[in-house]
Amino acid sequence: MPTAEAGAAANVLTIEQLGEVYFKKYVSKKTAQPLSKSDRYRGHLIMRTTIERPNGVGVRFGGLDVRGITRHDLDALRDAQLVVRVEKFKDSRGRAQTWVRGGHVSANRCLARLRAFYGRAVRGDYVAATPFRKGTESVVELFREAPRERRLAPDVFDADGALKEAGEERRLLAAAGPHLQALIVAALETGCRRGELLSLRWRQVRFDLNEIHLPAKQTKARRPRHLPMSLRLRALIEMRRTDPAGQDYGPDKFVFGDVAGDQVKSIDTAWENAVLKAHGVKVQRNGRAGLEPACRDALRRIDLHFHDLRREAASRLLEGGMPLNYLQRFIDHANISTTSRYLQGTPQGMHDALKRVEESRRAVPSTQSPLTIDTTKEVSH
Repeated sequence: MPTAEAGAAANVLTIEQLGEVYFKKYVSKKTAQPLSKSDRYRGHLIMRTTIERPNGVGVRFGGLDVRGITRHDLDALRDAQLVVRVEKFKDSRGRAQTWVRGGHVSANRCLARLRAFYGRAVRGDYVAATPFRKGTESVVELFREAPRERRLAPDVFDADGALKEAGEERRLLAAAGPHLQALIVAALETGCRRGELLSLRWRQVRFDLNEIHLPAKQTKARRPRHLPMSLRLRALIEMRRTDPAGQDYGPDKFVFGDVAGDQVKSIDTAWENAVLKAHGVKVQRNGRAGLEPACRDALRRIDLHFHDLRREAASRLLEGGMPLNYLQRFIDHANISTTSRYLQGTPQGMHDALKRVEESRRAVPSTQSPLTIDTTKEVSH
């Protein structure tokens, strides 16, 4: 005869058990796609994290009853994710990799994924309420994250207009191979995401309209975009139009593919090498093709991601005079407020903007009287 304890155990639904259902059935309303690899990794990370409960007992978070999680458990999970640590894992090619995990961003991402998990659990009647809220009040706060402001360092010229110091774009292009060079230029000219460029096919390039057509299924926001080509981008794409035999690539071949026109899946290694070389760091890799610790540390200090080229492109378009409403469509943001937060100025850009203001003032006669200051009077205190 079953005991009361056995019956209670049978009624327990752990976070990990429900998580398996979540991973299988979850489909994003925005993208109509299942959870990304990074979100799945984050989910598994949550499950295997050991937390300390209020009674002082350490437990595996995934083994807890999904209906018995408290705010204290969430605080313990957050505290555990704040701890900076080194994790070793194997990538898709079976190569050993070492990554630094933990910190405010890591804690925020884990809590956000768990909050979404509980939102679906409530809608699916697995739980009556989410531990993230008490009535209408949120009881778990995420850490405030500083907005990313990284832009490429510009060229520096002397008083005669001669190049004094090459900027990061120039140095990146000099350090990169032909394929990565093309991707860097395309990213700076279009503001496209890396995946959007790597999946671009020749049938999407309309030379007659001078446009690149991105279908909804190919964009992150699932909205189609028709992007006009700049002179620089068109010249680049024209050069890539033919294969080594001099024949035009077929419509289903990839614009930023390999020499055969097949898709390139990853540029991570090429990007790391180019960034390090562009900043004077000798690239050193171990037998498993992973960066040596000194190079990995240098890469973190340089702190330049391929996605930063997207911010650079948007900021340059704005500085060049593109209206914000068109820039929003170019960059593919749902809200113009997102575009505004995304943009970053540079000290040189501020000087150039002020020069344009001064030039416009000289071009149009001012109705204001000139400002005069009487320097003979002393200010009394």
